[in-house]
Amino acid sequence: MVLKTLRIAAAIVALSLPSMTAPAAMAGEDYLAISGGGAGVINGKTSAAFGLEYRGEPLVWKLYPHAGGYVTHRGAVYGFGGFGVEFRLGSSVLIRANTAVGAYGQGDDIDLGHVIEFRSGLELAYEFPNKSQLGLTFHHLSNAGIGEDNPGTEIATINYSIPLDSLF
Repeated sequence: MVLKTLRIAAAIVALSLPSMTAPAAMAGEDYLAISGGGAGVINGKTSAAFGLEYRGEPLVWKLYPHAGGYVTHRGAVYGFGGFGVEFRLGSSVLIRANTAVGAYGQGDDIDLGHVIEFRSGLELAYEFPNKSQLGLTFHHLSNAGIGEDNPGTEIATINYSIPLDSLF
């Protein structure tokens, strides 16, 4: 499963190469995203989920680093770090694909089979004139078979992203 996740990430980057601009022409921003929604939205044990995520400005073309975490109302916690790629559809709509690896603490929530969990997902966002963004995200968490059990789970959220330079 780890190999599959890496292949998907490589395919996303490869498919985006024709649309990438030179790094010097890319005007990047650092963002802080605040999210709320549900974990376990497909497997039936839904929990309220709240998250905080830092998204760095693109390092190479449209590839950006991100790190953050989630907490559920049942006490599960998940902290992660990884990379994503961003595509613009017109001037105000963005699609982001991302992948990450992190540590999971179960609390009274779903047993995901291992402390190490991989996250992959998509976001569709609208960017306002002030550069803040409102988005819908869908992520899948899985231990990629490194645990004896690998039930996986999905997290769906609404998030609001704020450019860090507007906060400080």
